[in-house]
Amino acid sequence: MDVAANASHRRAQSRPLSNLLNGNAALSADMAARLEKAFKKFTRKELLDMQAEYDAAQAKQKDAPANATACAAVSDDQSQQH
Repeated sequence: MDVAANASHRRAQSRPLSNLLNGNAALSADMAARLEKAFKKFTRKELLDMQAEYDAAQAKQKDAPANATACAAVSDDQSQQH
């Protein structure tokens, strides 16, 4: 591989990490595995759990639509009656 092709390849590889670090992309399972291997500070599961917690917090901050209504959870007993 020549120098120009190698540089192009490295830019392409760094783009997903750059997007993650700049808040333009969520953490993928593949990226979590790579970060786990590279830094050995957090496990892939811990990283993905952090992403899930962040996603949940972001969703909670968004306002619910004005026409949204709450619904009660249905237990297994209730669902079998219908």
